[in-house]
Amino acid sequence: MDGRCVDTSCIFGYYFDNQDYMCKQCPGTCISCLDTNECYECAYGYVYHNGMCALCSQINEFTEYNPENKQCQEICGDGVNIGLKECDDGNRVNGDGCDKNCKIENNWACETIDLKDKCHRTDMPTIRHATIDANFTFTFVFSRFITFT
Repeated sequence: MDGRCVDTSCIFGYYFDNQDYMCKQCPGTCISCLDTNECYECAYGYVYHNGMCALCSQINEFTEYNPENKQCQEICGDGVNIGLKECDDGNRVNGDGCDKNCKIENNWACETIDLKDKCHRTDMPTIRHATIDANFTFTFVFSRFITFT
């Protein structure tokens, strides 16, 4: 500036504006930035996407912010599976093939069709007890509940 040296270093959370020759605060979505258009580190609740910090819901409506890894993660239990989780059957209940953390349970398989998951058991029930009475009526007790169709 006018042939003089200018200190372009700024404190954390600010960037040097080459047009106004002064430090300016990073946008509210950024903790550290190069300028108003490029963040180095995002504020809490925001993730780096295409050079900017954005809310997960702005990137994909089916994601939410995970504070543990500071990344977007697919919403568990909403019944929509965009492929970031093993399964999502529309609830957060164990014992139906897709557990409360959207993981496929043992002895189950799930398939995604049109973003919806359908889970089914992969283990076959076994007969635990069988009897026949004098009228030739059979009674079976299986290892798990079964449905005949």
